[in-house]
Order: sequence, then structure tokens, then C-alpha cells
Amino acid sequence: ERFYALNDESEELAQERIVQRATERMQRSQQPQNGATEEAIIRSEFPDVLGNQNATLYAVGEYNRLVAKGEPRTLATSRKAMGMAAEEFGLRRPTMPAVSAAQQQRYGAVPAQAGVRTGSEVRLDSSQKKMALARWPGDDEHVAYAKMAGVLRSIKEEPEQ
Repeated sequence: ERFYALNDESEELAQERIVQRATERMQRSQQPQNGATEEAIIRSEFPDVLGNQNATLYAVGEYNRLVAKGEPRTLATSRKAMGMAAEEFGLRRPTMPAVSAAQQQRYGAVPAQAGVRTGSEVRLDSSQKKMALARWPGDDEHVAYAKMAGVLRSIKEEPEQ
């Protein structure tokens, strides 16, 4: 009985060692793949920075500075450093902050103004505005201007014969 108990225990220990070795091998094989994946992502997103040796050095320095300040060693930190290098060396334009609602209201940033269309803009002169008001007297002036802009746009878009 003692022999069989020790034999079973020996087999269990051997199986645990095999599982442990397999786990270690899997972890070692996965680490380079994660690094290679991150490198491929950075190379595809920031070819301009990687093409400039000074910008690349700057990005590495920024990455190290961010990590020293407590940022995690992640892809997001790498992207942040690469973005900083791109802006510093003028490889990309800095991102503009979003305009607040108060600023939009103050400076008249109305998304759908009368007569304005993405791609082809129609501006009415004073005589066209008068014609719009005369043509649609029951409508609000802005609605009449929008209708006139639509008419003018359709005239411009008609194929010439």
C-alpha cells in the first residue's frame, strides 16, 4: 500500500512539473508576440515619426519621462509619446480643442445656415434676397433665403444643353 501511495504521489508531482514547464514556455513565447504586435501598431500609426531619427529619439525620451512620472508601460503611453514627438517636430498638426457651446453661440457657428451646403456653397446677394422675399412672402426670411439658395443650386447643377 505504501508503494502504491508513493508511486501515485510521484506521478502527480511529475504531471505538475510538466504543466509548470508548459505554462512557462507559453508565457515566454507570448511576450515577444505582444511586443511585436505593439511595434507593428506603432509603425502603422506613426510612420512619419519613425522616419525621422531625431523625432524617434525624442519619442523614446518622452516615453521614458512619462513612465518615470508613473504612467503604465502600455500602448497608450507609447502613442502619447509618439504624438508629442510628431507635434514637436512639426510632423503633424496639434489637435485643436473642441469649441464650447458658448463660443459657437458667440461667434455664430450655426451648422446649417441658409444656402450653405457641404461642398458647394451658395451665397445670396441683396437682389437675390429681395427676390426670395417677394417669391415666398408668407415664409420667414431665412426659410425664403434657403429656398432661393436651393433654386440657385439646382440651376447650377442642371446639365448644359
